[in-house]
Amino acid sequence: MTTLSRCGTVPFGTAATIRDFPVAAKTSGCANPRRSDIKSMNRVQTFVKAVCGIARRAATLAIMVAMAAVPALAQSSSGDVQFFRIGTGPTTGVYFPVGAMIASVVSNPPGSRPCERGGSCGVPNLIAVAQATQDSIARLRDVSERRIESGLVQSDVAYIAYHGSGPFAKQPLRNLRVIARLYPEYLHVVVRPEAGIRAFTDLKGKRVGLDVDGSGTRLMTKAILPQLGIRSTDLSVRAEPVSQAVDQLRTGRLDAFAFASGIPAEPILRLVDDVPISLLPVRPQIAERIIKSRPGLGPGVIPAGTYKGVGETPTVATNALWVVPAETDPALVYALVRALWNANNRRLLDAGHPAGRAMSLGSALTGLTVPLHPGAEQFYREAGLEIPAGAEPPRASNPPAGPGSAKR
Repeated sequence: MTTLSRCGTVPFGTAATIRDFPVAAKTSGCANPRRSDIKSMNRVQTFVKAVCGIARRAATLAIMVAMAAVPALAQSSSGDVQFFRIGTGPTTGVYFPVGAMIASVVSNPPGSRPCERGGSCGVPNLIAVAQATQDSIARLRDVSERRIESGLVQSDVAYIAYHGSGPFAKQPLRNLRVIARLYPEYLHVVVRPEAGIRAFTDLKGKRVGLDVDGSGTRLMTKAILPQLGIRSTDLSVRAEPVSQAVDQLRTGRLDAFAFASGIPAEPILRLVDDVPISLLPVRPQIAERIIKSRPGLGPGVIPAGTYKGVGETPTVATNALWVVPAETDPALVYALVRALWNANNRRLLDAGHPAGRAMSLGSALTGLTVPLHPGAEQFYREAGLEIPAGAEPPRASNPPAGPGSAKR
């Protein structure tokens, strides 16, 4: 007698990541059958392969349908499960693990233990997920047009998006609103010591990775290079994501690369295990000049020892902001902010990515470059925080619509 084990199912966690779903679907396997004879085994194997293939396709289809329904679920009644996506950067950066950490903090699916009994302190019936993306420009447009519920972005990039400059000149995203400032991000300009690069002017003629088109790093560096005495045409610019830039610098195919990130940046941590590096300093007097020309930037210092063999490095810094469209339900945003800063969730922030330890209620309103969402403003006022000038939500009967906001 031949017995078959049923195919596995796709596990959905409390706070999952979008990239996990296809992996789960691919690995939903079937247990190997036991056979009584070789002839029956051949027939069984054919049958098992067919069933597993169907199961995998069904699991993937179910995931795609579930995620396609997210916007509708997110607007459903309070008794229904809600999905809430947090658009992040690529999986190799800091945004992705931070987004996944925030997702775990604000999630509270049905059946969770109460917060006061050591259970989830997130938003009731909410399941948040982190969704990896490469492009800050596209991510912000997706948030503005409500193709995704929220996103993480540099404060300097949020500024030009909201005010309509640079790549957003033809389509300002006036409906962007902030939930919270999360942590500082620092400009890293990583060089190989043997490349002879000791100052920014030494980059002329060198092979330099400036991340992909549309990334926050690329937008920042292209804006500030002229303040450092360099034009883009002076460089042999490579549009490489940081993961590839790290590999190319490791093997000598790049002389330097730039990366705006919270610290420590995991790709650079891996790099220094293999090759020595240096970080180019941005001298304070030059940083002050840059800051005046680029709202959303400020002075920053990467502490000594952040990366093996690298001393304290002055640079320019920005802030990671969590943004949503203005049309988001104020009650939902209020609940998200309350969950994010719930005292019981502090241990989760501290135990996650090191950037989580830099997140605090006391600094949640630091360096905002677009207005707060009304739901967030209500929470912060009740918490006794002073709302910075210019961060108050516009007082209009209807929130300004972003491009394509009538589309759902």
